[in-house]
Amino acid sequence: MSQPDFDQYLGDYLKPGDTVALLLDYDGTLAELTSHPNLTQMSDEMRESLRNIANSGKAFVSVISGRDVDGVKEKIGINNIIYSGNHGLEVLYPNGTRHNQGIPKDVADNFDKMIDHLNREVVHHGSWVENKRVSITFHFREAEQEYVPEMAARAKEIIESYGYRANPAHASVEGKPPIQWNKGLAAEYILGSSFDPNWRTRKVVFAGDDTTDEDVMKMIKGTGRSFRVTKDKDVVTNADYKIPSVDAVYHLLKWIESRLYDDGAESPSELMTGEMTVSSVQQNTTDPTAPNFNTLDEPIKATILRDVKAVGVKFYHVLIPKEKNTLLKEWDLWGPLVLCTFMATILQGSSDDMYDGGPEFAQVFVIVWIGAMIVTLNSKLLGSNISFFQSVCVLGYCLTPCALALIVCRIILLATQTTFLFFLRFLVAGAGFGWATYASIIFLGDSQPPNRKALAVYPIFLFYFIISWLVISHSNV
Repeated sequence: MSQPDFDQYLGDYLKPGDTVALLLDYDGTLAELTSHPNLTQMSDEMRESLRNIANSGKAFVSVISGRDVDGVKEKIGINNIIYSGNHGLEVLYPNGTRHNQGIPKDVADNFDKMIDHLNREVVHHGSWVENKRVSITFHFREAEQEYVPEMAARAKEIIESYGYRANPAHASVEGKPPIQWNKGLAAEYILGSSFDPNWRTRKVVFAGDDTTDEDVMKMIKGTGRSFRVTKDKDVVTNADYKIPSVDAVYHLLKWIESRLYDDGAESPSELMTGEMTVSSVQQNTTDPTAPNFNTLDEPIKATILRDVKAVGVKFYHVLIPKEKNTLLKEWDLWGPLVLCTFMATILQGSSDDMYDGGPEFAQVFVIVWIGAMIVTLNSKLLGSNISFFQSVCVLGYCLTPCALALIVCRIILLATQTTFLFFLRFLVAGAGFGWATYASIIFLGDSQPPNRKALAVYPIFLFYFIISWLVISHSNV
């Protein structure tokens, strides 16, 4: 579609220099659909245009996707826009603030069971399950077509048997929590809380390609303008207009970009890149009557204590790895930094003994961080659906058992060493190695396509083996 067509569609609606709220889907809208979600890439031209719009000072931009929120942010890579993932269940603001819809505990407890059941029964002949931490997608785009009707029907039955809603999507079945929430309600929440409470009197444009995007189109109908990306002329839609391709979306963005800069504003290359001003209020989703919380107003001591508590909670979940998503939802590198520094300090060789043979502080530090990065890079190349830093966070926190093993081994080394004590240290270090490996696989296992898990697990095994070898081979007291 050529750009002049948008003069007809939007010319009377969006005047030069107007402020606009631009809402977009990702897969099939900003990026072409591919055989695997991890292969989807947004073009540099599309990204540049979207960034120019976001940096114009006259546009509010939000991407509402079916992917998990961190995954879609990583794919787009623009900081000053609002991301919403899992069809609106998660919202991530530019300042790091998050808003998540509450999911009933009894339903959330069934999540891992549902994934295991799907993997056992319907993952075959090219189909696979995408774990998005809050929802799932059963993909059969690459499956042999003769098996698709049966496996799709069975997947729907399994998803619903665990209390989740099963919705058809592009060559897939979506499994969503049974709560009254969708992309339309998410868009309404984002517009009302971060753009303008009276947003219906403002200019709003939305583009999406999927049936799940229809909720947004329906929500803004009559006040905004929406586009359904489809080549099917007969598809029934709530959108105001149909456009045929991702390339047409690019022309839409370029048209909006030209409209925003059509009043003599500085060109995008002259603008200073900044952050969109959004509320720093952390919404209380469990108690609507509770006062809103703002980290800018709290004492420094309270901030530090809260962060320390968050790190402590992650340590706890590594020691008792039951909740798979704990380390992924709110990742940080404070815990890994503390563990790495502690282990490097204990393991470093003595400067007074030239025959000590222990590693230097920097060597341990490099082994841990470079090792974690290599394992993460391997994971990403294999198709991991979590971000780089989420993976590094998990690998770092899962050093906790190795660190505990190091402490115990140091205590054992205080005694006169015997063969028995050596084997005792060996067992302790081995237990730490097994514990660390198991915990990391629990947290990272579902982030890989099922047919590539073994390739992802081997480097994790090797990483913790090297760390544990440093623990058992360390003999300086």
